[in-house]
Amino acid sequence: MKSRTTVIINEKPYHFDTSRLCPDDFRKAVGADADYEVWMVVGRADPEGQLPKDDIQIKDCLEVKSGTRVKVVPPGTFGATDPGLNAEIEELRERGLNVEVLSDPAGHAVVLKSFVLPPGYTQSTTDLLVRVPGNYPHAHPDMFYVEVGVLLEGGRVPRSADQVEAHAGRQWRRFSWHLNNRWHPGRDTLTTFLGFVEARLAKKE
Repeated sequence: MKSRTTVIINEKPYHFDTSRLCPDDFRKAVGADADYEVWMVVGRADPEGQLPKDDIQIKDCLEVKSGTRVKVVPPGTFGATDPGLNAEIEELRERGLNVEVLSDPAGHAVVLKSFVLPPGYTQSTTDLLVRVPGNYPHAHPDMFYVEVGVLLEGGRVPRSADQVEAHAGRQWRRFSWHLNNRWHPGRDTLTTFLGFVEARLAKKE
């Protein structure tokens, strides 16, 4: 009797009659659409929504062993896979920031959880959204977003922040704020953009 290969896909076991499997085999097993990404889990599973550090994206057919762990996820679930952007996100994490990367129609949605606001606002922390364009770093992030409840002390809406928009499945207060040619690809990063954001928030206006 021919042995079967058991693969753990999205934390559930699936049985195959062959050990040579292709990305579509994993997608069909879980009923996923053709554009879903397939990742092999290497070592410990990465936290949900974060960029995979050791995981390997499966793009071609390969030989697998029973017990192999695989994730089949919507495109963009793990954000950008560009090494340069990944390194910038890791730099933010090394600063102690809790960063989540989500898909965005324009590129990637980088969410900094519980970002500390300067005194002068109705909240001490907020989730902060930065929308990173697909052709980053040649194009830079434009504007930034905070939780809707973030207002100036006394309840005033910050200047140029009266618009509320939906991104990454949530409502955000948009700070309509622009770099005005202060971005230099290859020199500026998400960390320097965050410095621009912090300077704007520090104005408390």
